[in-house]
Amino acid sequence: MAERSVTAMGRLRGGPSGHGFSDRDLEYAGLARSLLDTVSAHQHLTFRMPRLGDPAEYGITLREMAVLALLSEGLTAHAIGSRLRITEKTVVKHKENIYKKPRVHDRVTAINKARALGLVSPEPPAG
Repeated sequence: MAERSVTAMGRLRGGPSGHGFSDRDLEYAGLARSLLDTVSAHQHLTFRMPRLGDPAEYGITLREMAVLALLSEGLTAHAIGSRLRITEKTVVKHKENIYKKPRVHDRVTAINKARALGLVSPEPPAG
């Protein structure tokens, strides 16, 4: 009897496969599966990423963080200014503030300390 209701349901739903789902239902299921796989992959990557520290804990502003992140990529003050649409002089001032807050005196030490504190990615960018 249960077998008959599945077959009847398949006919009611218009499913040629006999399992109660139309071709459109299967297409939507495939799209949903693809979306769920993507979400799962992103979740997997997110949990593997190191958690970054809180810059406010060290008195570093969001703009200083932007400068610090670009410094860690090896950009010059001129290139950072162009990227952030600020003057090179402003970048230099942000760098001075960045060096002062964790008590360092140069770019390399600042980047290494920022990595150790979890403020920037622990891995230098590739390329």
